[in-house]
Amino acid sequence: MRYGIWNAGLIFFGIHLLLGLLAFRSDYVPRVLGVLLALAGLGYLVDSLGTSLSSG
Repeated sequence: MRYGIWNAGLIFFGIHLLLGLLAFRSDYVPRVLGVLLALAGLGYLVDSLGTSLSSG
């Protein structure tokens, strides 16, 4: 459980990066940047949740 708090922080950071979907919908930020932010957030979520939920 040593890395539990670290993984929880990464999960919240991934959720924060998923707000890149708002950047995708805005007019003053390039859409490519919004897509990249959302993909990075999804990657952080998958990695952190996979580490937290795995049995090994």
